[in-house]
Amino acid sequence: PCLGLQRTGVIHGDVNEFNILVDSTKPDEVSGILDFNDVVYAPYVADLGVCLAYIMLVVKGNNPAAGVVPLIRGYESKRPLNADERSCLLYWSLCRLAQSICCGYDAYSRDPENEYLMVSCRPAVTVLKKLVDIGKDKLCTLWANAHQSNET
Repeated sequence: PCLGLQRTGVIHGDVNEFNILVDSTKPDEVSGILDFNDVVYAPYVADLGVCLAYIMLVVKGNNPAAGVVPLIRGYESKRPLNADERSCLLYWSLCRLAQSICCGYDAYSRDPENEYLMVSCRPAVTVLKKLVDIGKDKLCTLWANAHQSNET
């Protein structure tokens, strides 16, 4: 896949459950976003990949990738991905999982009393192991076809 064919713009860079506000009277709607420290000019699909990585951390079961198909479908209902973006989506998510692991362990090694530093790190290791068991081809096919199916 070619980065040059992925549409770019300003992205949040850290969309996760700790940075999303939801109105308690409308729990299906996002009412705001917090934490703009990671805002950057990058491929739009990177933001989706980051979000998918974090959501997979809380998906139950043996296939966290299947649990985020509705999110991919919802994203594509507003901003359809092109073929290059679809082909890179898994890699954007894997990169964020790896980053969470590396940064988490690094920060924790310097401040072992701060358990919060491991909030994403430990579950990311578990998710990565599950994704490896599923296999790249199945994962890429699942996510590439998410916009075409109502099945998860």
